Amino acid sequence: NPGYYDIMAEDMSVWHVPNNFPLENWNLAAILRYHTETHFLRLYGGNLFQMFTQYPVRYNVDSPTSNRGPAIPIVYDHGDKESTKMLYGPKPRGEFEPGFITFRAINNERAAMAICSGVKPVCAYNTEH
Repeated sequence: NPGYYDIMAEDMSVWHVPNNFPLENWNLAAILRYHTETHFLRLYGGNLFQMFTQYPVRYNVDSPTSNRGPAIPIVYDHGDKESTKMLYGPKPRGEFEPGFITFRAINNERAAMAICSGVKPVCAYNTEH
């Protein structure tokens, strides 16, 4: 998608929509909708392609605690921190802080996840969950 590497941006928006919903119903069907307001992409080259150039998503790139990518605070348009937390099972709920988009979170097995959408890992680093 050219939008990934050609379009210059400052912020981003994420909508969590169930599979197979028609585009015209996404607004009503979204479980969560949120956006960033910190202009964080300016710091990372203006788009996700440039940011992932700085924070490559590949196995064994680093450890879970030393060099994950940025964790950017979000503003909810639909949903909130509590509803985000309740979308996860009881065990993972204690391993993250809702209210963020985290880029290049790294799990205990040293695998890098591109995005932890809506959360910031804070302990245990089972980001695959």
